[in-house]
Amino acid sequence: MIHAGHVFRFNAALRLAGQVIERGDLGRVFYVRIQWTDQAFFPDRDIIFDLGPHPVDILNQLLGTWPKKFSGMARGYRGDRGEVAYVIAEFPNDIFAHVELSWLHPNKAREVTIVGSAQSLVVDCLNQHVFRIKDDTREELAVSGNNTIESEIDHFVDSIVRGDVSSESGLIGAHTVEVLESIRSSVWDRPLPAIQIPKHGPINVAIEILQRANDDRITSDQIDGNPAYRENLALLVRAGLIRRVTAEDGTSYEITDAGSSFLDAYGKIEQGPSVSPYPVDLSERQ
Repeated sequence: MIHAGHVFRFNAALRLAGQVIERGDLGRVFYVRIQWTDQAFFPDRDIIFDLGPHPVDILNQLLGTWPKKFSGMARGYRGDRGEVAYVIAEFPNDIFAHVELSWLHPNKAREVTIVGSAQSLVVDCLNQHVFRIKDDTREELAVSGNNTIESEIDHFVDSIVRGDVSSESGLIGAHTVEVLESIRSSVWDRPLPAIQIPKHGPINVAIEILQRANDDRITSDQIDGNPAYRENLALLVRAGLIRRVTAEDGTSYEITDAGSSFLDAYGKIEQGPSVSPYPVDLSERQ
C-alpha cells in the first residue's frame, strides 16, 4: 500500500472547515487564501516543492477538485533559488486561490482563509483554531485538537488491517507532484505579466511640463499640436502651479512658487528615502 504523507488532511481544524464548506454554510465559495511562511534559509531547496505540497493538498481537500490553471512569480534574495513565491490557481466554478510561500517572513504561519458569499472561515492550522466571520461578527468554532501524525498513522494501520485504500493514496501524491511541476513551470517559464506605468501618462506629462517651465518659459508654439500638453497645462494653471504670462511677443507660461515647491517635493518622493535600507552594524559604534 502506498500512502502519501499529507499530514494536514488529518488536521482537526481543517477537517472541521471542510465539513462547514460541505454543509454549504459559507454559501458560494469565492476564493481561498493560504499563507504558508517561515523564517529559514535553504539555499539548496526549491521553495515550490519544499513549502508547496501541503497548500496544494489542502486546496484539493477543501474544494474537492484540482486547479485548472496557474500563474505565479518568485524571487530569491540570498541566493539564486526563490525564497518567496506567490501563486494564483484557478479552479472550476470560478473559484480561485492565492498562495503565499516564504522563507523570509518573520513569523511561521500556516493559515487558510476561505471566503464565501454568506460567511468566511479563517483556519489557524498550527494551533488548530477555526474562526467564522459573518458581517462584523467573529466567532471561534469548537475544535477537538488532535495529534495529526498520530491520527495519520492510525488511519494507515487501519487501512492495512481492513484492506482498504488509504485516503492519501499514491495517486493523490502523484497528482500533487504534477500540480507542483505545473506551478514551478508557471513561475519559471511564464512569469506574471508586468505592466509598466505609461511613460506619457497624465501625471508624467504634468511633471514634464513643470520641469520644462522650471528651466525656461513655455511658449504657445511649444504646446500647439500637442493635446496632452494643452489639457495638462490648463489643469496646472487652474491649480496655481503654472501661470500665464501675456506679452507683446505672445503668450507664455512660467512656473509659480507653488509649482517649484511641488516639483521639489515630487523629486524627493521619486528619489526615495535617504536612509540606507541595510541595517547598521552597531558593533562598529563606540
